[in-house]
Amino acid sequence: MAIFVAIVIAAIAIAAVAFPVLRNVRARPEATPEDGPSRLQELLDRRDSLIGSLRDLENDHGLGNVTEGEYQALRSDYELQAVEALKSLGARTDGIAEEVEAEVAALRVHLSDGTEPKSS
Repeated sequence: MAIFVAIVIAAIAIAAVAFPVLRNVRARPEATPEDGPSRLQELLDRRDSLIGSLRDLENDHGLGNVTEGEYQALRSDYELQAVEALKSLGARTDGIAEEVEAEVAALRVHLSDGTEPKSS
């Protein structure tokens, strides 16, 4: 009976931690190249926070403060969130790279024909 109560308490604890986090991940839109620097900083902060959470979870598991079941559930959740954050960052930085390439191509055209480039 005590094991059953412990499992129920652990499940409730995991649900209490995971629910708000999962709800926020689903509510967040993907980053687009049009997003501003504040969105980029938000994504970088999210990535850093998740990396810290994973590191803390590893330490807690190593010390025995987290059961194997809790560890696996939380680790899986944090990894899914990290993947989403990295995808959003990738979308953001891909857009920046394309903009830079377009500007470089325009400058090359102007250099080759000897005209002055238009200022943005």
